[in-house]
Amino acid sequence: MQNICTLDIGFIDGSEKQFNQSRVGVYLCHTPAATSVKDLQHWIQLVKSQKVAKFDYGKDGNMAEYGQPEPPVYDLTQINTPTYLYWSGDDILADTQDIRDSILSKMNKTIAGSIELPHYSHMDFVFGINAASELYPVMISTSNTDVISFSFQGIIKTIQDDYDKYRVSKLHQLRQYS
Repeated sequence: MQNICTLDIGFIDGSEKQFNQSRVGVYLCHTPAATSVKDLQHWIQLVKSQKVAKFDYGKDGNMAEYGQPEPPVYDLTQINTPTYLYWSGDDILADTQDIRDSILSKMNKTIAGSIELPHYSHMDFVFGINAASELYPVMISTSNTDVISFSFQGIIKTIQDDYDKYRVSKLHQLRQYS
């Protein structure tokens, strides 16, 4: 809970490196937006357990929900989608050690790129004054390039799969008439 409180205090005291103080009222009116109390509870559980796991409902709740006393842990090594990681050593909620231990060590085969943005705090990735000029263009460019690449690869694979099915069906037809 301390990190979440620190996050809100960062809005007020300006510890966020690129925080626009004139927007405090707007940010606080919409915080925590796009989340829920359950999400916040889950994030606290993840920090305390040091595991990336499903929500912990307690022993009885977990038995009812998952059929086991502990929540299942996500196996990050099973992720096979190329992923770009944007991070900062100045992020108090996801520091360099967290990135190394929790993500890079488990997803190293799928990390397509890792971009450190020095002097970004956690909320600077969203609210930072320079995020629109420094971060978002890189993210959009990367996404657009990969979406085109992934789409093209998908089309080629679909065409190849369809052609293979066609060849197999033609071979079956030829064998029937032979």
